[in-house]
Amino acid sequence: MEKIRLSKNDWEYDPSKSLGLPGNSGAVYLGYDKDGCEVAIKELHIFNSRSAHREIEVAERLVGRKHSYVVPVLDCGEDIASGGYFIVLAKAKGSLDDLLTVNGRLDEKESIEILYSIASGLNELKDLNHCDLKPENVLFQNGRWKIADFGVAQFVRESPSKVLKGYISPHYAAPEHWYGERPTEKTDVYAIGCIAYACLTGDPPFIGNDLFDLRYQHLHAKQERLSRVSHSLESLISMTLRKSQVVRPNLLYVRDKLHDIGLEEEMMIARGLTDASKDVVKSRANLG
Repeated sequence: MEKIRLSKNDWEYDPSKSLGLPGNSGAVYLGYDKDGCEVAIKELHIFNSRSAHREIEVAERLVGRKHSYVVPVLDCGEDIASGGYFIVLAKAKGSLDDLLTVNGRLDEKESIEILYSIASGLNELKDLNHCDLKPENVLFQNGRWKIADFGVAQFVRESPSKVLKGYISPHYAAPEHWYGERPTEKTDVYAIGCIAYACLTGDPPFIGNDLFDLRYQHLHAKQERLSRVSHSLESLISMTLRKSQVVRPNLLYVRDKLHDIGLEEEMMIARGLTDASKDVVKSRANLG
């Protein structure tokens, strides 16, 4: 067991117990607070100090902030004894990637709930663009889906800058990522569209034979139509995947539209159950 001391508290973690696969910016391990309660402790890759300092800077602004759809950041900073950089998070039960690996794809109702949670989390962080949304960064914690891992996030009010080169996730990267342009909230909107495809079909909208093919598809190709999906949801997803940021909807629109589509879905299910109940009553009456 390794012990670390950060800005808020002392923590310990077990380097033999990984929580998921290592990511671009670090690896996450099972950890404990002073009372023995489980947490997730991310050890950042110190060989890329620029990335590590960047992620710590974002984490510092998130420590203590109360959100409903963002995984809580409990502590962060440099451990003086080891010189390592760490971020302490509330422990999650699993990721969306884990769920998709097991199930392959999800039904429309569950997909809408997850997409709504992602959009809600992004709307809670109005001063922050995530810039690297993908199923691995959507975690199930405390009974709901939440977003996490802000290693390449960018604050809205900062001067224009590019996301760290090589730190995008190609299957979920918007055209502006590939062009090397400054990301905006609509960059995250595009990623939501890609995640929607992964939820509903088991795969993101563009696969590609290699990185160059994948780049071409994100910049120029039209995604395949979704089957067995309501027209309203397919229309919204299509809008999120528009190549130009200018004509993509904003996050607030996406969140509210997902809420409305979710209500429509619930009403249709309830109506179907009601109709089925009536049919049963009629059948029993006829038998009588």
